[in-house]
Amino acid sequence: MKKERTQDTFPTLFSTLTLEGKFSYVTKVTFNVIFVTFLFFAANLNAQDGAESDKKSEKKEKVTTEKESFAKLKFSGSVQPWFRYTQLNPGSFDENEVQQDESYNVSIRRFRLYGKLSLGERWKFNASVGVNNVNRSGRSIPAPQLLDLYGTYKVSNAINIGAGKSAWDGLSRYTAPSTSNLLFTDIPIVAQPTVNITDKIIRNLSVFVFGDLGKLNYRFIVKSPYDFEATGFKPKYSETTAQFTDDFSNPEFTSYIKYDFLDKETSTYHVFKGTHMGKHKLLSLGFGFKYRNDAMKKGSEGNWEYQDMNLFAGDLFFEYPFGYGSDHVVTTYLGYYNYDMGDNYLRSVGINNPSYGWTNPGDLVNGRGNGYPAIGSGESVMLQLGYLFPEFNTKHNLGRVQWYGGGQYSNFDALTQDVVVINTGLNWHLDAYKTKISLDFQNRPLISGNGVTDLGRKNMVVLQYQFKF
Repeated sequence: MKKERTQDTFPTLFSTLTLEGKFSYVTKVTFNVIFVTFLFFAANLNAQDGAESDKKSEKKEKVTTEKESFAKLKFSGSVQPWFRYTQLNPGSFDENEVQQDESYNVSIRRFRLYGKLSLGERWKFNASVGVNNVNRSGRSIPAPQLLDLYGTYKVSNAINIGAGKSAWDGLSRYTAPSTSNLLFTDIPIVAQPTVNITDKIIRNLSVFVFGDLGKLNYRFIVKSPYDFEATGFKPKYSETTAQFTDDFSNPEFTSYIKYDFLDKETSTYHVFKGTHMGKHKLLSLGFGFKYRNDAMKKGSEGNWEYQDMNLFAGDLFFEYPFGYGSDHVVTTYLGYYNYDMGDNYLRSVGINNPSYGWTNPGDLVNGRGNGYPAIGSGESVMLQLGYLFPEFNTKHNLGRVQWYGGGQYSNFDALTQDVVVINTGLNWHLDAYKTKISLDFQNRPLISGNGVTDLGRKNMVVLQYQFKF
């Protein structure tokens, strides 16, 4: 006899979900509503444009003015090709599994295409597609993917609410960086502790609130972390070292609060700039945290120990124009990161890694290619210094040169040796940020897990061209 299928009502089904399940459900519904609304208004605007073309000139001008005051649609994009020389970590090999000591390669670090729709002064919708790290070691050219799709509503200057898939994040200034407005050639990876493990290119489905209270700016975000099937992360667990787990779908809570002592920094978007090129006099002090219950685990099957992720950060950003016409600009960033990511957690990262694979020649913890221990339980300090020179040939509009230097110092619980990574370079701003050529020199350590401290260091030189449109 065939068993009839019963139909449960929505309230009954919803009441049976856990708190995490309800959060995930509401987030997904909000995401879909934003997506449909974005498409509807974009299509509606195009239809209005076609209809208005047949009206009289003076009436068309009036309607156009009214329409622009209510709805604005803007598109932009950027691309960052890399030309690079890398001294590879020992044991790195190419596509034929032949070990290599060095690499010369061309890649695309980032490609972005953005769409922004504003409806009046309160509603804003944002969407973007893009791709990172298009290089030969990827074995296939990755297709651009949907990165951002979210909306915000302005209640007042003090309260803005939003939801969707986005890079809205807390913890520190550079946890949500503007990747096309950096001081260094690339982002400080220590500020992205969960990148591509429980998020995708620092993005998650989330709900958030942000705003300004005078010179105080705040943001608070509740994120729905991805599981490993979505991100492709494959952890290896041990009895002594904690690693991320997706056994639970617990939400992640994060916040960042900063105070501007001089000029007020515009912060209606989710990212923070690495330099404003002297357009403002800024002195900002910020503090943030990131927390997730039972985010980590260690042990073995049947004997797991779960641990929370507790991250704290404080940072100071200073930029000041001076001299005749304020044409000299000093920029400084100092960040302190205190991470508790479980016992002895350590992660080595090689940005835009040029190596296909790796055979560990000993007890090296760097990993393949250009990797080094960048994130882990312990303390880290990030220092960035910059100096923007005046335009050196105004007649031919040859732009401005900006020197930068600094790096990362880390004392990780899992290592007996401190990690010191040094960067220095030049930015040549030909047209503000629209056209920029950067030359970066990086010096990184080779780190042993058994305490050996004489393994030497490796270098990497990157020439980046950035074009914004």
